[in-house]
Amino acid sequence: MKGTYMARAVLAGVLAATFSVCASCTSERARPRVPHAPTLTEAGNAEYSGIYDYAVQLANGQYEGKPFVEGGISRPSVELVPDLFETGDLNGDNSEEAVVLLVESSGGSGSFIYIAALARRGGVVENTGTNLVGDRVQIRSIVIDGGEIRLEVIQQGPEDAACCPTQKASRIWVLGGNGLVEKSF
Repeated sequence: MKGTYMARAVLAGVLAATFSVCASCTSERARPRVPHAPTLTEAGNAEYSGIYDYAVQLANGQYEGKPFVEGGISRPSVELVPDLFETGDLNGDNSEEAVVLLVESSGGSGSFIYIAALARRGGVVENTGTNLVGDRVQIRSIVIDGGEIRLEVIQQGPEDAACCPTQKASRIWVLGGNGLVEKSF
């Protein structure tokens, strides 16, 4: 009788532990899943607006349009910068967005840097904002903190030629209702 009582007590303890573990599993599953940020691969195959008068679709991180004039070699092109990819919550919705940099060239000497934000909405990756950073700006780092995107850059100063920027600067971008906006100081 004493052995049966002991076995029941052990079984009750095991069942209680099992139910408490299962209860926590169930409550974890019941919580809504927060979509994860778009990946670098998805960013390299996303559509971006705000660079040209039309949206561009990247394929493996690149876009190349038709020549500006028939038979010409100058054409619009956009390329993803894979080394400067960052994720974080930009709008306080507890869902991470991705931030990428794109380089646009139209065949001239300029290399225009754009910053773009991507979000996952309904399982689809969407470009939520794109804005020009500048021509031949050197991006040193990109960090997302407190909903802000901070770029550490070297850009053209007042006396610099376009080819040779020397001015160090911190530039901050936020995602708002109208896309990415640079904060002014």
